[in-house]
Amino acid sequence: MVGRNYHTFVLHTTLILCAEASVAQILIIRRVLEQFCEASGQNVSLEKSKIVFSNNVSRDMERLISGESGIGCTRELGKYLGMPILQKRMNKETSGEVLEHVSSSLAGWKSRSLSLAWRITLTKAVLSTIPVHVMSAIILPVATLDSLDCLSHNFLWGSTLEKKKKHLLAWNKICQPKDEVGVGC
Repeated sequence: MVGRNYHTFVLHTTLILCAEASVAQILIIRRVLEQFCEASGQNVSLEKSKIVFSNNVSRDMERLISGESGIGCTRELGKYLGMPILQKRMNKETSGEVLEHVSSSLAGWKSRSLSLAWRITLTKAVLSTIPVHVMSAIILPVATLDSLDCLSHNFLWGSTLEKKKKHLLAWNKICQPKDEVGVGC
């Protein structure tokens, strides 16, 4: 097959399994994963895999299960699509990460050099979609939602911390569908 281009596709999947903290359970999980790999042709990267234990599991049991499974332990699951994978309740710190993610996106955009049409497009296409995967799994606090709205409308009208701009239209009017004389944000 000389001259043909072959591509290797790598599938990155995040899978979270919950089980009792015992050696018997981890052996069952390992067998199931091995059967899945045989059937699908995919491989599990044990180096990238992590086990998170609840606080009531002893350190000795953690070491035993980790050693038996070949999978390392961690206290945090990390992030997926830039947002933390939660194994605890939503708090101000976690919702603050959503706000920080939106704010960091805004920092790279110079609203003064963008037309209103571009700011509307960025607000609709980017700012409103950043927290979507978080909100599909958890309910964000009302204060966080209000702060996200505030960041969006300040960007739209070109307001900064140093210089507030007059908002030419109420935010609830902007968020109405276009056929109802809104912008459709």
